[in-house]
Amino acid sequence: MNKDIIDNFKSQFTAREVLDKLCLEYEDKGDEVKILCVFHEESNPSLGINLESGLFNCFSCGEKGRDILSFVSKYKQLDYVSTIEYIAKLLDIPLPS
Repeated sequence: MNKDIIDNFKSQFTAREVLDKLCLEYEDKGDEVKILCVFHEESNPSLGINLESGLFNCFSCGEKGRDILSFVSKYKQLDYVSTIEYIAKLLDIPLPS
């Protein structure tokens, strides 16, 4: 997939929509949310996700990434193309052939 296709795909949803479809509970902090880190066991939310960019960082275990695609990729242990297909199916977004 080329950059234009990926950029177009990413423009069709928000990080909040993905988090909601993944059924992840979060504390809303305006343009950022805090969730229980999905990468390690914890009882207090330490994973911050920027809702505009999708940038995420766990202040406890150090797991981080650049966008919501990389979050889903790491969370679901998928490669990049499989992540795009997974999100497309999750949000019912058609992919170009």
